[in-house]
Amino acid sequence: MKYDIYSANGWFIGSGVIESGCKTIVCQRFKQSGMIWSLNGVKSLLPLRTLLKSNRLDEYLKFYKNNLKQVAFATLSA
Repeated sequence: MKYDIYSANGWFIGSGVIESGCKTIVCQRFKQSGMIWSLNGVKSLLPLRTLLKSNRLDEYLKFYKNNLKQVAFATLSA
């Protein structure tokens, strides 16, 4: 890792930011009292939780909707 370059650009070097993000995204939702999640359940919901917490869920849903239209159109015209 190029600490001098990262530091000069104001980028985080330590793991604290990543650990905090994991706590916010994962632990607050998936490790609440009494919750038991399967690995498949977590793998399915974690990307959506990440999009929601990063305020990008609407952007993703528009992208997803447009791609579904393209797939449906390609199927119909084949």
